Amino acid sequence: MRVAIDMRPLCDAQRTGVGELTAGMVQALLTHAPHHEYVFFTAGKKRPEDLPGDVQHVHMPMPSKVLRLLCAMKLAPNIDEYIAKKTGKMVDVFFSPNIGFTSVSDACKFVLTMHDLSFEVLKETFSWRRRHWHKAVQPKKQCQRANAIVVPSKHTKIDITSLYGIATEKIMVVQPGLTVPKETDSFEIIAKTYALPERYIFCLGTIEPRKNIDALLDAYAQLRKHSGNGFSLVIAGADGWKHDTIKKRMASESGVQYIGYVKSAHKRSLFANARLCVYPSRYEGFGFPVLEAMEAGVPVITSSRTSLPEVGGDAVFYVDTMNTAALAEAMREILTTPALQQQLIEKGKKRAAQFSWKKAAEQIESLIISL
Repeated sequence: MRVAIDMRPLCDAQRTGVGELTAGMVQALLTHAPHHEYVFFTAGKKRPEDLPGDVQHVHMPMPSKVLRLLCAMKLAPNIDEYIAKKTGKMVDVFFSPNIGFTSVSDACKFVLTMHDLSFEVLKETFSWRRRHWHKAVQPKKQCQRANAIVVPSKHTKIDITSLYGIATEKIMVVQPGLTVPKETDSFEIIAKTYALPERYIFCLGTIEPRKNIDALLDAYAQLRKHSGNGFSLVIAGADGWKHDTIKKRMASESGVQYIGYVKSAHKRSLFANARLCVYPSRYEGFGFPVLEAMEAGVPVITSSRTSLPEVGGDAVFYVDTMNTAALAEAMREILTTPALQQQLIEKGKKRAAQFSWKKAAEQIESLIISL
């Protein structure tokens, strides 16, 4: 079977959760099912050169804005036909690891990955530009056109069914695995690179309103006021919407240190040497930082909302992260209770081991060959 994979999610300079998921899923699929013939598709002004595997690559040198306009006007070339024209061979399945401006002919099977519907449920946490982008990409129509939809959680499946009216049989839940990058630097070097404090609470996530960092800052201020336990709060992540406002507040809070976007190879050490990980997000389709923290052996506090309990199971401490007093108390309880810390660490490692890219790749391949 000839499978084309949309690799545009890997073209961003700073890789976030979707990029990590795409890279992991594609590599797992190439490893698990090498008997299929694959071709990578990218588009835009710049042709990426660091794609995984020895796979045929077709690049459409069309600026993203032009492709977007053509898709909106229903004049965009069908990607499968473009690939066939460039390679001389038809495509059986077009697999998209994330939603984007996509046009596929009726002759080609289309597998679409939808990570979440946060842009429908929490519109107020997206910029006008990003809301317009999601409207233009027409996610509901793409879900209707797709022969199958892959989602990372039951919560996302429920959202797509309830908000878009898509039949449940068309949607497959495929939980991602975790790729742990090879550590190239010692923690001593990493600590110097980011000027890390000795004892810190860690939070990793895009700096944007949906990640609920303001609530974490409020809770941390309460923790310092009432406990004075000497733990710093270290926050890392790429810039998102309203990042300037959030970063300005971080800079003004005592004990808080923002270290910016961090390399993939540094993340595990940053988690592993923290005393606690807090991930207070208001809405997630999955929540990679929770999985990364559990694997690294650090206690985790996260939100009891959306898909996050599907990731953490019984291995993390859940709290309504909009309730800053409750969040502050949860942080205090874990930081001052060694037995609870150890319990969460042990459960977290066992829980993280249940997530497998091999299993995910097996599910994706079975879905593809069933179409």
